[in-house]
Amino acid sequence: MIQIQWINPGPDWYVLLDVDPRKLLQAAGDTKHFEPNPRRLTAVMERLSQGGKIDAPIVGRFWITSYGVHHKGIGFTDGRHRTVAALRLGLPTIKIAVSPKEIEFVQSSIFKEQAEGAPYTIFRSDGITIECDSVEMAVNVLFHTILDGSIPMPSGK
Repeated sequence: MIQIQWINPGPDWYVLLDVDPRKLLQAAGDTKHFEPNPRRLTAVMERLSQGGKIDAPIVGRFWITSYGVHHKGIGFTDGRHRTVAALRLGLPTIKIAVSPKEIEFVQSSIFKEQAEGAPYTIFRSDGITIECDSVEMAVNVLFHTILDGSIPMPSGK
C-alpha cells in the first residue's frame, strides 16, 4: 500500500479534503480535454508510487467559457497530473486543497449534488444575463440571439 502524506500547499489559505480522484476528474471542467504530458505523468507516477510527501492538488470554483456560454464548475489551479497519476495507480482517495469559502461548492460539484444556480449562464453584451439548465438550452438561447436578436427564455426557469 502506497503511503502518501499530502501536504497543504498554503496552510493559511486552504483546507484539505479527501476525494475520489475519478469523481474529481469527471467533475472538473478544465480536464474534459486534458491530455497529460506522458513524460511528466510517468515522473509523477514514480514519485507517487514511492510515497512520501506530495503537495495536494489545488481545486476551486472555475468558469469555463465556450462560445459565450459560461459554465459554473470546479477546476484545477494546480495538480492535474498528480490526480491522473493517483487514479492510474489505483488510489481510492487523494487530498485536495480548497479555499474554505469554496468547500461546499467543490464538494457538491464532485458528488454531483445540485450546485447553486443554473449550470450555464449567458452574459449578453447588452447587460442581460440568462440562466440555462443545459448546454442545449444555452445553445438555443445563443442561436436565437445571434439570428434575430430575440431572447427566448429557457423553459426550465
